[in-house]
Amino acid sequence: MELKLLQSHFEKAQKLALNLFQAASCVIPHEFSLPIIEQTTMDLMEFGFHARRVNELAQIDPSLISGANGKRFKYENSSLDAPLEENYGHALNRLRHPNTYSVGLIEWGGDIVFEKSSSHVIVSFARITTNDPRYLDKNVSIFGISFSFLTEVRTLMHAKYPQYGY
Repeated sequence: MELKLLQSHFEKAQKLALNLFQAASCVIPHEFSLPIIEQTTMDLMEFGFHARRVNELAQIDPSLISGANGKRFKYENSSLDAPLEENYGHALNRLRHPNTYSVGLIEWGGDIVFEKSSSHVIVSFARITTNDPRYLDKNVSIFGISFSFLTEVRTLMHAKYPQYGY
């Protein structure tokens, strides 16, 4: 029974991680940002739940997972109001216990992608504060947390459960 539960959480987390990876890898017209932020928010919160359950059920130590602060596009950290969370487990904890939450957009400075758009943006990070004094204000990289799951957690799952083809 527990293995079926693990499979269910893994499949859902993987699907959501792919959605988040795509969202954080795209340049979008600013005019589309609100519905994309809304969908990204729902996916990110749900991903956090399922990814934590995968860690718990598969007994994966989140400290073994790196890259939570990864970025798909290069941007200056000075554009952030707080640093990116480096610890995968702490990033998941932030998603579970948010006090305040908002999605951070980064302005795209490259080639014009959408000619009629006022500006081009990338859904990049979530600003999350908690009321837990152990965790200072940090941002969660949407690309980093999804990429860490898709690469490192999948690899650990495959090593632990090769019969399921993770």
